[in-house]
Amino acid sequence: MTNFFKHGGPPRTQREFAKAAMDCIEGGAYTHATILIEKIRNGDVRRELLVLLDAKKSQPVAKRRR
Repeated sequence: MTNFFKHGGPPRTQREFAKAAMDCIEGGAYTHATILIEKIRNGDVRRELLVLLDAKKSQPVAKRRR
């Protein structure tokens, strides 16, 4: 999960949003990732990023370690 404060505040650019969403998906925080993806979609985002995110999202979920 990305620590936004370490990187100087919340994500601002679409690339930062996409990176944050990817981190959330990898961490298993799908709800938060979905919110970020909606924010990306509301803006004018490049198709490659959405394809990348959708491809990442549709991968089988690994069992979470505790």
